[in-house]
Amino acid sequence: MRVVHFLRVLKAIEPVIVTLMLLSGTAKADPVALDSSHIIFHYHGEDTTSRLGAYVLGVGDINGDNFADIAITSHSPMGTYIFFGGNPPDSTPDYFLQGGIRISGLLRYTADTTQGILTTTDSIVYLYPRINDSLRDLPIDSIKPLPGIVNFGRYVATSYLDNDSIADVLITASDPFQGDIAYLYKDIFASGKFPDWAYPIIHFSHIIYGAGLVDYNGDGQEDIFLALQPYLDTIGYVAIFLGPNFGSTPDVLLGRPKELV
Repeated sequence: MRVVHFLRVLKAIEPVIVTLMLLSGTAKADPVALDSSHIIFHYHGEDTTSRLGAYVLGVGDINGDNFADIAITSHSPMGTYIFFGGNPPDSTPDYFLQGGIRISGLLRYTADTTQGILTTTDSIVYLYPRINDSLRDLPIDSIKPLPGIVNFGRYVATSYLDNDSIADVLITASDPFQGDIAYLYKDIFASGKFPDWAYPIIHFSHIIYGAGLVDYNGDGQEDIFLALQPYLDTIGYVAIFLGPNFGSTPDVLLGRPKELV
């Protein structure tokens, strides 16, 4: 038997309930067949405007107990709840990070492997450090957008592209006069906080509706993917930029008709 964990966000009623369910069996089991006996964690929003669970993430083991911890965002109050994992996970929040509407998993941000997490508030990405198996409740550093850029930190992804001990960060934002844009910052808190790579959407053709880092072609190097939702264009697709030397145009376009490439 194999144990599969997955997150289900129930948005049919307000306030939204976030439910973590445990499924015993194969990965092909039908989630429709689940019942309340499979629920190991749930949390209710505080009121009818909570919009709890718009973003849910496993953030790594913050408190060092060998259980992954859970981050759940909320729009009212605006911020991110952190729940320590366990058997079962904590049912009340262990932290609330005020204002954060996006969050990263634990990352190393210095050469001595000091860890922290990133959250986004009002187009600024903040760094909260992990100290002695706990998370500091105030940020110690931040990344601000270039002049004129808005919605900075709509999507945040991290990885270790240089095979060193310092995380690299992919951040999406918007240029009000052109459209969405993706930035890659290498060794971000150890450098000058200027992007090392950027991919702008021209003339509002698409909206970046997802972004991340993954080894798409199996060569051991992380690649960038951008999910592009049609805006003025009529075709949506996923753009892949192959690492380690990311180009100015996608190397692979998934879901786009060949005659339009």
